[in-house]
Amino acid sequence: AGRAEAERINKILRFEYLQNMKDSALIEWQKQSGFSLKELAMIQPAYDFDERMRVPYFLFQDHETLLYGLKRRKDDRIIIPADFEILRYDPTLPFVFGKRNTGWDVFLPDGRILGIGYQKTGFIRNKQHYRMICSQSELTEAFNARGEVVWQEKDCQFLWSWEHQIVVQDLNQQKRKVLNWNGQQITPWADSLSPLPGNYNQFVAWKCETKNAARPFTVWDTIGNKLLPESYAKIEAISSCLIAQKEEDSALEVFLSNGKELELAGLRRYEKGHHSYGLILHFDSLSGVLNGHTGEWLLEPKYSKVFASSRRYHFSSEN
Repeated sequence: AGRAEAERINKILRFEYLQNMKDSALIEWQKQSGFSLKELAMIQPAYDFDERMRVPYFLFQDHETLLYGLKRRKDDRIIIPADFEILRYDPTLPFVFGKRNTGWDVFLPDGRILGIGYQKTGFIRNKQHYRMICSQSELTEAFNARGEVVWQEKDCQFLWSWEHQIVVQDLNQQKRKVLNWNGQQITPWADSLSPLPGNYNQFVAWKCETKNAARPFTVWDTIGNKLLPESYAKIEAISSCLIAQKEEDSALEVFLSNGKELELAGLRRYEKGHHSYGLILHFDSLSGVLNGHTGEWLLEPKYSKVFASSRRYHFSSEN
């Protein structure tokens, strides 16, 4: 026994009841442990669950090829042949996907094939609903939990997802854009994209960069609206706010995560406070602390010095 052996057993017998695990290495370990199968089974939860609650399918491994497949529990019928180096089955998900030398194949748990030979796959979740995102050489498509194609995007490839939004890349120009759950375009094409956090670090917007532009950065919200009014040379998300500059040496502009601009003339410098929404702002001669959630002052800018420790703010020289 050892970690490698435990991982092998977990791959092929995950979610299986201990008393039903027919594996020679596991049985030999059980005999050497001094515990009975019944005693070991007491470690596993929910042994008194109704039979109908058990996982309907399970992974198996061909002992000659060492490849993986999927069987139906009630009659031991092979649903997906053991043709895969990697086979991902989780009973909480409506998809099964496996990798072999031709790429990734995608199935429903009952064995119905959705597609074969994908270069990249991934699933996203929106509340209790799922999409399977699959990319071949010139096409990205999304399936719902019933195996229906809900949208397709030609000449682009799926790169990654953030929450329930998808980043795809144009195969010709190598530019990127964001699609929503239903395949609708959220951002324009850009050279790079990054998600921006808002209140309590929740995802609120996309930062888009167009390289070689004088003002390369724009911000778009998650429903396809331009969040900030113009393009900027610099944009940074900090303490639930967005700090922007039109030029390298121009005035700093401060926006809340909903795009509302705060009137903060003369702002010279900023730094993160000691909690997630505190923003220390330094003006010409005075400093204060802003609540980045609400845009209200925690400490009005009337102190010559403000800094943060791990638990509190320190300030001096009230004027």
